Amino acid sequence: MPIESTEFVIKVSNHLGKSVLVDKANLILLPFDEFDIILGMDWLTAHDVMVNCGKKYIELRLENGSSC
Repeated sequence: MPIESTEFVIKVSNHLGKSVLVDKANLILLPFDEFDIILGMDWLTAHDVMVNCGKKYIELRLENGSSC
């Protein structure tokens, strides 16, 4: 599958309207209609994302250091 690197900033938002800006991402087009985006482990690690599988949520860090 071909990988495309972005040359622009991507805004990743949650359903509550909170978001983080990402200045670099590698995108792979997948044949799924039910997903807008899948975040990989490399991206989650680089952006210090907390994943809580037991409570079924992820916590993103905002630019000001707070979380959403």
